[in-house]
Amino acid sequence: MKFPAQMSVENNITTTFNLTLVLYIIVVSIFSGFSESSDIVKMVFQGEGPQGGTLAFYVIGFLSILLLLIYWGATLFKKFWNLFLMDVFKVRAINNTEALALILMTALFWL
Repeated sequence: MKFPAQMSVENNITTTFNLTLVLYIIVVSIFSGFSESSDIVKMVFQGEGPQGGTLAFYVIGFLSILLLLIYWGATLFKKFWNLFLMDVFKVRAINNTEALALILMTALFWL
């Protein structure tokens, strides 16, 4: 009889799952911004304000840098998991997509 830690994982977390999580976080953040009806949302999406058109480019640049930092954070978390937690708690190694999913699931708590 195999224990759960010894069984092979056939249902791996895929890139599609991670992309779905990222899109969900973005959509929830946008809708929470619309519900607050803040001035920055009006400036970005409705083109109002002194920098209406260029502010959207700043937001896109900010989001791309944020996604890059999330990916780097997932890589560091994977290294921490595989080099430290795996030895201390006797858990299995994780790959990049699983580390990214853990980072994104943690981000859901701050929405």
